[in-house]
Amino acid sequence: MRMTLARRAVLTALVQHPERKTHSYELGKALGMGSGTLSPLLKGLWSEGLLLSEWEPGSEVKGRPLRRYYWLAPHQVGAVRTLLGIDPV
Repeated sequence: MRMTLARRAVLTALVQHPERKTHSYELGKALGMGSGTLSPLLKGLWSEGLLLSEWEPGSEVKGRPLRRYYWLAPHQVGAVRTLLGIDPV
């Protein structure tokens, strides 16, 4: 697994509150990352099994597209903390 600065930033943000579901727009805004960088990164982390994701409930939200939420897979929190060099809790 290649650890880029963007990947490190995303994992660091998510490991702070691993059970919290965050949508990509919110995460991108907090990290100053555009969707062109963030979306493929999140999809890659999801396909590697580090993240879980789900679409926002509801078939239609007026005025905006449905959001996809991401959060760390509970069984991967320890591995991500180790990968980032963060002491386990």
